Amino acid sequence: MKARWKITTGLAAGGVLCAFLLLRSDSSEQKALEKTRRDLRRLGFKIDLTEFNFPTSDELRARAAALTNATSFTVPRNVNDFNRRSALLQNMPDLMAAVGSDVALVIWKQDKLPDHSGENLWPA
Repeated sequence: MKARWKITTGLAAGGVLCAFLLLRSDSSEQKALEKTRRDLRRLGFKIDLTEFNFPTSDELRARAAALTNATSFTVPRNVNDFNRRSALLQNMPDLMAAVGSDVALVIWKQDKLPDHSGENLWPA
């Protein structure tokens, strides 16, 4: 019985030691990251997005808003809007025809630009 308690105590102590080693917080990576950030900032690099200035003119913002609002993925407001979008999407060519995993056809190199009905959409 005495040997059983010694083995159990040894295994428990080993388990506690392994748990301590696995669960302790090793902040060496965090310290290395902070040192690298300080060094880059000292050399004049911008690190955070808040440090960048993205100036855009009012005209450019208006164009971006118009393009964003002109997509066919916005929610239709009423039945007429839904019907109009459905008719437009029926003749929309498949510009990203998937050929395989992470592979798509290069549309401008194709001889024929078919829509969903099979009609050639390239201008004659």
